[in-house]
Amino acid sequence: MNSLPLLRRLAEQRQFESLLEACDAAAPHNPGEQVLLALAYAHLGEAQAARDCLESLDPKELDVDARVDLAAVQLLLGNVDEAMRLLEAARAEAPGHALLLARLGACRWQQQDLAAAQALYEQSLALQPRILVFEQLLRMHVQRGALEQGELLLTRTEAFWEMERAQWPQSQALWHDQQLRGLRLELCLAADDLAAADAWLDRQQAQLSEQDWCALLQGYALRLAERGQHAAAEDALRRGSSTIRSSCRCTSSWLSWQWCRGARARPWPCCTGRCAWLPSPRRNAWC
Repeated sequence: MNSLPLLRRLAEQRQFESLLEACDAAAPHNPGEQVLLALAYAHLGEAQAARDCLESLDPKELDVDARVDLAAVQLLLGNVDEAMRLLEAARAEAPGHALLLARLGACRWQQQDLAAAQALYEQSLALQPRILVFEQLLRMHVQRGALEQGELLLTRTEAFWEMERAQWPQSQALWHDQQLRGLRLELCLAADDLAAADAWLDRQQAQLSEQDWCALLQGYALRLAERGQHAAAEDALRRGSSTIRSSCRCTSSWLSWQWCRGARARPWPCCTGRCAWLPSPRRNAWC
C-alpha cells in the first residue's frame, strides 16, 4: 500500500493521473487516501466522482493533513466558504502548517483579499518553500504592480528551483521552467520595459532549444497582442522568423488565429507541445 507522504508528493507535483492510479491500487482506502482520491478526481475535471468520494467521510474523523487536503478539494469544487471553515479550524491545531497556510492564502485570493493572501503565502514559504507557492506569489506581485518585490522574489525562486528541480519528473520540471521564464517576461511587460524583455529573449535564444525558444517567443507575442501592442508582437515574430523560419511560421499562423478569435487565454506554451496555463487570480489559485 502506498504511504500517504508518497501520495501527497504526487499531488504536489501535479501528477494526478498517477495519484489516481496509486489510490485505486490502494483500495480499500483509509480516510486520508479517500480524500486524495477525491483531490485527483477534482483536478482531472471529474467533479461528481470527487463528490462521491467525499460522501462517506466525516471531517471530524480526519487528521489535520487530511483536512487540509479536503479543503483543497472543496476549493476546486467551488466551495470556498467550506474550504475556509476547514482550514481555519485546522489552523487552531496546527498554526505552523505550511501547506495549510498556502491553501488558506488561495482562499483569500479567491475572495480578492490580496493583502491577506500575500501574507499567508509569505508565511508558508518561510516555513517550507514550494515552487507552486513561489509562482502564485509572483503572479500576485505582477497583478498588484509590485514589480520591485516581484524581481526580488523571482531571484529567490530561481535559486530555489535550481536546487529543487532534480527532484521533479521531467515533464513537470519543464512546465515549471516555462512558467518561470513566462513570469520573467510578465514582469518586464508590467514595467513596460520591452527593451529588457528583448535583451533577455536574445540571451535565452543562445541557451534554449529551437522549440523552447519559439514557444517562449510565441507566448511573448501573444502577451503583447493582448495588451494592444500588435506592432511589437509582429516585430517579435518577424525577428524570430528571420532566425528560425519553419518554427516561427507556425507561430505566426497560430498567433494570427488567436487574434482573429479574440482569445483572452493566457498560455505559456510548453516545449512538450502542451500549453502551460497560467491560472487567473480567481480560478484554481491554490498551490
